[in-house]
Amino acid sequence: MGYRCEHCRKCKRCEDGDKDKRCRCSCDEEWCCTCACNVGSGIDVIQKVGAIGLGTAAAAGGIVLSVVTGGLALPLIGGVIAGAGISSTVNGTVKAVRKEKISGSEYLTDVAIGGATGVIGGVGGKLTEGVARAAVTNVAREGCKQGVVKLGVRAAGGAITGLASSATGEAGKCVAGQKKWKDYGNDPESWAVGMAIGAGGGAFSHLTSNACKLCPEEEAKQAVKILHKGRWAAVKAEAKIEKEIKKKKKKH
Repeated sequence: MGYRCEHCRKCKRCEDGDKDKRCRCSCDEEWCCTCACNVGSGIDVIQKVGAIGLGTAAAAGGIVLSVVTGGLALPLIGGVIAGAGISSTVNGTVKAVRKEKISGSEYLTDVAIGGATGVIGGVGGKLTEGVARAAVTNVAREGCKQGVVKLGVRAAGGAITGLASSATGEAGKCVAGQKKWKDYGNDPESWAVGMAIGAGGGAFSHLTSNACKLCPEEEAKQAVKILHKGRWAAVKAEAKIEKEIKKKKKKH
């Protein structure tokens, strides 16, 4: 996927990615060209460092924004920023590991999908907390019973959100032409991983919520929440990177 210069389009060695005898064309479109001969160039390094560095900054900023602001609008914006940032970081990292050039269209698609899943995560989190609060109103006042109910609701809500995020991500790839619609849903492992990560995030948020109650200072409570969101964002990013690398290995 991506732009290929006229010379490299005809070059068998470049097409095969022969690392020892790659063609050395003088492509004038180095920023856009995704040919193997451009991997490792100064522009290639700038693109990958930018994708990873700016993506990491956006992910961190979005997480902070979604945690420290009240209401729904700003946390949703934070979710979009964080999701897009995580996708940017993953795209740059995967391309660096695979030793491939970043494709502009593929990169923008990944960032857009990341933003969409960020919205899902933000809405899903708010809905889950609302359901958790409503559920304990019909439960005996014992803290233990209410805690178990909240844990179950948060884990289930996280699993549903994770499943929705996986479904959205796969649909986005089909729309972008990275995957055929006839193959939609044929990767149950990916959906299962999304559900498992979501359920784990929901359960972990329950522990975070209880840990916050032990913090007397409001700043400390926010710090605990930020650490939780940051840690789980890293787990999701790591799982996505591992999946992409495994797919590459299978092709070879």
